[in-house]
Amino acid sequence: MKAHIERYTFYKLLLHTMQAAIKEATVHMGTNAGKQLLEDIRSARHEVSVLSPNLNTEQMRLLLDLHQQNIKVTLLTTLCQNMIGNLEDYDFRVELIRQYKRKDSEAEQKKESLKDLIKFLAIALVSFIVASVYTYFYYYTYALICFIGLFLIAALVIYAAATELSRTSIYRYTYKTTFPLKIFIDPQNQKIRNSSKHFIHAKAFVIDQKIAYLGSADFTCSSLNSNYESIIRIEDQAAIQELLSEINRLYKSSSEDMDFVDIEEWGRMIYDEPKE
Repeated sequence: MKAHIERYTFYKLLLHTMQAAIKEATVHMGTNAGKQLLEDIRSARHEVSVLSPNLNTEQMRLLLDLHQQNIKVTLLTTLCQNMIGNLEDYDFRVELIRQYKRKDSEAEQKKESLKDLIKFLAIALVSFIVASVYTYFYYYTYALICFIGLFLIAALVIYAAATELSRTSIYRYTYKTTFPLKIFIDPQNQKIRNSSKHFIHAKAFVIDQKIAYLGSADFTCSSLNSNYESIIRIEDQAAIQELLSEINRLYKSSSEDMDFVDIEEWGRMIYDEPKE
């Protein structure tokens, strides 16, 4: 009993000390430490920034719902272990990445030119065949050789033109994320080629540039609702702006020590690109 009281007194003292050290801050510790964080995120009116190495499907859908409500969402997360874009057997890439296609007028003109060339050479082939048969019956040996040579050249050119035609698409495909998103790769991830040396382990949340959260909790149901976590709620504007600057710096980072997912490469993995 005495040990329990001493432990309780220690945690109470720790909370008071942390609150006194941080201006305009509230400390949440325990198995339901993320309750206020979730309430503030759901009540966001303008923007939400999330830095969390781990997510689950429910939280990902919450961010997508916020985006649908015209709330600006920025997400920085990590592909851990052997994930390639799945959360709880759900592939979230199709909702986070959109395919866009535009018609390439130069490619369209090139394709039409190749079609016209093939038509012309096809007529030429027929003419060479007729001429070869004619010269064969009249024993014009040199002429026969010439027509056969022209036939072979025309056939090769048709083959090359047809190959190029099949490779030429009149559409160009690009890929964009549904909202600002950067996915770093865990150095231990063996399913995605990467050169990461560092694992992003920090957790931070900023709501409407007015409230920020820092602590041990990931953006997962277990962390926010059942794990014993510590979370600090900050309203100090100077600290929030500094935190946003760091999140923005990390979002724009191109450090070789922290590899991240190539969205264009992911897009080509999950969407077809018809030649047309």
